Amino acid sequence: MSLGVVNWNVKWATPLSKRSPEILRRIGDHCPEIICLTETSNQLLHAGGHAIWPQPYYGYPVAPGRRKVVLWSRHLWRKVDWKGSSALPPGRFVAGTTQSSIGDVTVIGVCIPWRNSRTPKKRGNRRAWQDHLEYLDGLDAVLDRITHSRLIVMGDFNQRIGVVPNGPPDRVRDRLRSVIASRLEIITANIGFQDGKAIDHIAISTDLRTEPVGAISNCKDKPKDLSDHFGVFATLTPQSS
Repeated sequence: MSLGVVNWNVKWATPLSKRSPEILRRIGDHCPEIICLTETSNQLLHAGGHAIWPQPYYGYPVAPGRRKVVLWSRHLWRKVDWKGSSALPPGRFVAGTTQSSIGDVTVIGVCIPWRNSRTPKKRGNRRAWQDHLEYLDGLDAVLDRITHSRLIVMGDFNQRIGVVPNGPPDRVRDRLRSVIASRLEIITANIGFQDGKAIDHIAISTDLRTEPVGAISNCKDKPKDLSDHFGVFATLTPQSS
């Protein structure tokens, strides 16, 4: 048996957005049992399953229904955690356990703040990368206390993995590595699309392996792309004992 998952930042698509039917069609092409969407609406993924999301506040004025991260499963969620850690910047974390074709899995959905989150450029007083690093500190505490068995962490990491032109400072890249890549395999680290590398990622525990993993095109003929991010998908199976 295998488990299909999809992860995509859909740039605030709502059920009424003209691009949403095509976004949902491209997601559906991969027949996922579990989906993580970031910068989305809490109403976009209700059909045929169950969605969970964190509080609406995430440091900026809130439009109705907007959430930084939403997790969807074909099955009910249990042990839902809307907060994670008091150290996490708010509204960007949700986790739960759900049944799947490979048994119970625990999924953490994240939207790690971008470099200028709540800086003076964005109506705040934070320094560049401050929210990003504080989020990684909070996520570190979460990952320290949970069992790394049948675990999936996915969402918008707001980093391309490895050394890339105009990438984050070494200390920021190293912190992501120590928090996530030291514990889990980031299976989308080398996924690219149209000369860009992924910042929406899927990371899995060592008792899982991936068969296909790839990109979901965000291109649309006109007038604009479906999102400013391309999506990623993976098919997961248990590691052979």
